Amino acid sequence: MAGSYSADDGAAFGAVGGYPRCGCCGGFHAVYESGGVSPFASLNADDRGGVGPNNKVSFTTDEAAAQLGRNNISWSSGLGQAATVTFAFRSTAPTNLPPDTQGFQRFNDAQIAATLQSLQAWADVANITFNRVNDGDGFSNSATILFSNYTSGQSGAAAFAYLPGASGITSNSGDVWINSSIASNATPVLLGYGFQVITHEIGHAIGLSHPAAYDAEEGVSITYANDAVYYEDSRQYTVMSYFNESNTGGNFNSASGARQYSAAPLLDDIAAAQRLYGANTTTRTGDTVYGFNSNADRSWFAVTSASMDVIFAVWDAGGTDTFDFSGYADAQLIDLRQGAFSNVGGLTGNVAVAVGAVIENAIGGSGADRLIGNGGDNVLTGGLGADTIDGGLGNDTAVFSGVRGQYSISVSGNTTTISGPDGVDVLINVESFRFSDQTVAAAVQTGPLTISGDLSANLIEGSAFNDVLSGLGGNDTLNGQTGDDSLNGGTGNDQISGGAGADTISGGGGNDTLAGGDGVDTAVFQGANGSGVSVNLATGTASGGDGSDSLSGIENLIGSGFADTLIGDAGDNVIDGAGGSDVLRGGAGADRISASGAPGQAGGAPDIVKAQATANGSIGTAVNIDGGFDLLPRPDVNNATTVPHATIAGRTHGGVEYYAFTVGANTTVVLDIDGAGFDTTLRLFNAAGTELASNDDNNGDNGGDRTDSFLTFTFQTAGTYYVQVAEWSTGSGAGFTSKPPTAGLAYTLHVSVPGHAVVPPTLVGSTLEGEDGNDTLTGGLGGDTIFGGTGNDSILGGGGNDGLLQGGLGDDTVEGGEGDDFLFGGQNSDILHGQAGADFVQGNLGADLLFGGVGADTMLGGQANDTIHGESDDDLILGDLGDDQLFGGSGADTLFGGAGSDALNGGDGVDIAVYSKAIGAYYFEATGPGDWRIHDGLEVDTLSVVEWGLFAGGSIEALNVLAAKSFDAYGYMVGYADLLSAYRNNPLGAYQQYIQSGQAEGRVADSFSGLSYIASHADLIQTLGIDENAGSRHYVLNGLAEGRTVTFNAGNYLAAHADLRAAFGTDTEAATRHYIQYGFAEGRSTGGSASPVETGVDKVDAASLLAGLAAMTPDAPPSAPAFDEAWSPVAEGSRPLDDLYA
Repeated sequence: MAGSYSADDGAAFGAVGGYPRCGCCGGFHAVYESGGVSPFASLNADDRGGVGPNNKVSFTTDEAAAQLGRNNISWSSGLGQAATVTFAFRSTAPTNLPPDTQGFQRFNDAQIAATLQSLQAWADVANITFNRVNDGDGFSNSATILFSNYTSGQSGAAAFAYLPGASGITSNSGDVWINSSIASNATPVLLGYGFQVITHEIGHAIGLSHPAAYDAEEGVSITYANDAVYYEDSRQYTVMSYFNESNTGGNFNSASGARQYSAAPLLDDIAAAQRLYGANTTTRTGDTVYGFNSNADRSWFAVTSASMDVIFAVWDAGGTDTFDFSGYADAQLIDLRQGAFSNVGGLTGNVAVAVGAVIENAIGGSGADRLIGNGGDNVLTGGLGADTIDGGLGNDTAVFSGVRGQYSISVSGNTTTISGPDGVDVLINVESFRFSDQTVAAAVQTGPLTISGDLSANLIEGSAFNDVLSGLGGNDTLNGQTGDDSLNGGTGNDQISGGAGADTISGGGGNDTLAGGDGVDTAVFQGANGSGVSVNLATGTASGGDGSDSLSGIENLIGSGFADTLIGDAGDNVIDGAGGSDVLRGGAGADRISASGAPGQAGGAPDIVKAQATANGSIGTAVNIDGGFDLLPRPDVNNATTVPHATIAGRTHGGVEYYAFTVGANTTVVLDIDGAGFDTTLRLFNAAGTELASNDDNNGDNGGDRTDSFLTFTFQTAGTYYVQVAEWSTGSGAGFTSKPPTAGLAYTLHVSVPGHAVVPPTLVGSTLEGEDGNDTLTGGLGGDTIFGGTGNDSILGGGGNDGLLQGGLGDDTVEGGEGDDFLFGGQNSDILHGQAGADFVQGNLGADLLFGGVGADTMLGGQANDTIHGESDDDLILGDLGDDQLFGGSGADTLFGGAGSDALNGGDGVDIAVYSKAIGAYYFEATGPGDWRIHDGLEVDTLSVVEWGLFAGGSIEALNVLAAKSFDAYGYMVGYADLLSAYRNNPLGAYQQYIQSGQAEGRVADSFSGLSYIASHADLIQTLGIDENAGSRHYVLNGLAEGRTVTFNAGNYLAAHADLRAAFGTDTEAATRHYIQYGFAEGRSTGGSASPVETGVDKVDAASLLAGLAAMTPDAPPSAPAFDEAWSPVAEGSRPLDDLYA
């Protein structure tokens, strides 16, 4: 296996500096060092877990400890067991130097001094005892761990070490080799790189690995962005990291900008060493001071001047201890909580308290400091400057330098302001103030508490105000008391009681008990990690996410960002899914249900399955993976949601295997093999078969499965390239050789290509069910399914293409929102509004009111008398059963009234009315400009501003032409007593009689002038205008019985007015219209009376009328809609779309 020279002693190379070659493996790449302070925040122990500020997964302290010690290799008999191990500084070179090393040297005095301190630092925190073997001159070859120098080789690596193994003196296990040609290694000093190299390599020697399986091949760059598998992989948290503290918000640079490094184990190193060997409970059990005036007897804890920096994490086993940073003038953050970072002496995140350690007191400097206490009884001294002091839990004391009379004290809410010689300090959660002459108790608060616990088990009591209480770590008890409180248990199994008031309660991690108490309380699960939660208020249970909780007195729920199931109870609940693809049910009561937050995702590109039968053994037979890239989260792919990646689930066919993919110019590609059943190798080729890069093993510290390969390469030229997967054969470094793997072995290959085209995921919506009660349900950004249930519900689909929005029982209001939605009414009278998008909107049993909104909508009424508005765009509107009102609105709409006497209004645009019978089955009656009625003998439709009619057989007719040429049935009846008797109330029958027999009998169709009749009566002029058919109808239905006659004579009217003769000539119809529209109002003389009934002039030929319609149709009639089976016009009285009704 490459990188190792003993079958049982895996080499664990370890470097931590910015050298041109990897100090841990010798690979030719630069360790990434970002300059300046990162915008990312330092995460204290109580903030860790879940997702970090840069979207990398965040590890808790325990998880990071397990990651660093993931091989579970140590010098002890088992995890957490103490161990004793011998060490020595090698006296002479071994018979065989490690591979690729030359020039053995003994450790010099400076190296020996630094190593002894580093060994003591590890022994201080964990139960590992190091016994030195000395053959008389300070050196020996007879110890388990041997320290040696080499002067060249390993491609310039800074150092390397071997993990624990066999303890015999001839074994390489635990041995540490330092490259003494590097100046900082030869003369290690506090805060220098060389000192940390020694501490880092001892970490390997006692069983710790790097935080990730860093790549180790020549030509491959490693970066925090690409190679850190979790957020806290930086030298702010662990000396085992390759990456600068700036990646996690720290800054260890000196005032001059020089890089500085910790000499002792840091926060996660302490936890990892204690996991392997147990905690050392004898370390510093007295009253210890860290910083200025230190008595800790460790150089890294001591500060002797304001120009001196410190970097350390404290493990302390007892006593009353103090952080003294009084000599600094910088604005400092001093945080005494376990697992928390402090910003000391101008640096950021450079001091931390180990989990399990307790520091009681803190002293600030002359700057504007912020001091944060823990759960104990803290003594906090701000010193000079405008300080802010938060005592936290416990009975805390703030210390001031002067006598009480020199200070003024004011209280506002829960905040106390003390002004005096030390400055103006602001204090919260501090119980007493110590002056040089007396100690006084703090005044009773007059405002809400904001207080946090720590990693221990805390009891936190609220007040009568609206408090904010946080348990953080430990099994805490939180009591909100009265007020509208916000309570968060944090990690641990917590007991949380809201008390009176409208409280917001979050259990956090662990199995918690949440009791809302009086008031309308809300349980929040937004902090759930990794998976959704299932919460049922009726049963008082919650599971999933971070644990299993019990709930009582909770009225409202807020879910997580994952796929939750949230169920209410019989009360009036407010339920918010808060992201993810959720199932939300209200139960009984008037509930408000919302699927807010980011929806779930599905789809994307599935894994590419390369079967054993696929022989992709050459570039020519390579499997192309370009269609397999997506941005879906994947735990084993770094930056999976921001960098396109494809995953191949492969099974070897018996030869080497090739995959093809395309890249753009100057693109850095990452290839990673996981879970292989053989020792893999990776090689990259161009289309000509030229090898561009190669790599064998994933890491050099046994931190993962070293048989899995990893490779990063930057392509300068765009094109198609090929990756070869094979099995390691011989050699190491750049000279390794490969061979075909045995057939049938499994492996997973991830290929990450920035900028590659991806298969986009589908946003998956939620399911919301109101159930009983008058509910308000609001969908999210995905395609939701929402059922109102019983009651008068209000439903809003929100964004996304909602699959089903249905009101159910009750008078419901349903709004689609954005997207192409499906809206359905229920059994009562509903209001349905599609809003934006191409929606399908359907009523049901009640008298529904439907609106299409923006977009080309399809709308269907239902069984009752519905009102349907298409609004904007080109809509398809079907009335179905009942006497419906259809409004097209703007756009070219298609309207089909269906059964019943419907009112169709096309609105703006060129609209089409659809009828199921042939045109000859209808009688067209104009009722005004652009308005008419259409009869079929059973029902009468009223049409307004509808331009076209589509009739059975595909006949498309201009309705204004039909109206203008329509047969005046009433005018026809007037001339014939038998027709008046037979068809007085049946104008369609009179029309059919004329077509079938009247014309052949020689009857005159227009023997009566409705216009002349209107002109003869002042009241009709004012009410009927120039509607000739209306005039005829009035005469038949009313005028005859009233004894009215026709007295207006158009010829006499023309004869009486020369200007009209000049304008109209002998056009008597035009003259009659003029008198009705203008002459009557002008008071013109009619010129004399006519006989009681004026007969018509022209005889209408019905066949000629119908034949002439085509010639009178505009040049470009709209095309007939392509009716499909779902809504094809049917005979009135039948019911389309039966299958859509429940």
